[in-house]
Amino acid sequence: METEAHIMEIHELAELYGQDDIDLPELVFPLTYKLITKYQKEDKELLYILQDKDQYYIKTFCGGRKIRKVICLNEKIVIPQALQKHTIQWYHEIF
Repeated sequence: METEAHIMEIHELAELYGQDDIDLPELVFPLTYKLITKYQKEDKELLYILQDKDQYYIKTFCGGRKIRKVICLNEKIVIPQALQKHTIQWYHEIF
């Protein structure tokens, strides 16, 4: 089984070589602010809900020396539909 240090090293190497986040090994945490933001912008239903519902709002997060604006609900980041299955699978397998 891979150690946390090894998993982090793989993630850092992937960033250096431009590998897509979704292509990272299964044990690497699947979500980054960049990935969430990208898929939130493509999720038409989520964007529609953001316009109509007062509970949904955009919050600024900092990570990887970047500032990302992410859609949230009740102080939690909303995972876009396209990432939900992968994220749930990862949590079930890892934890």
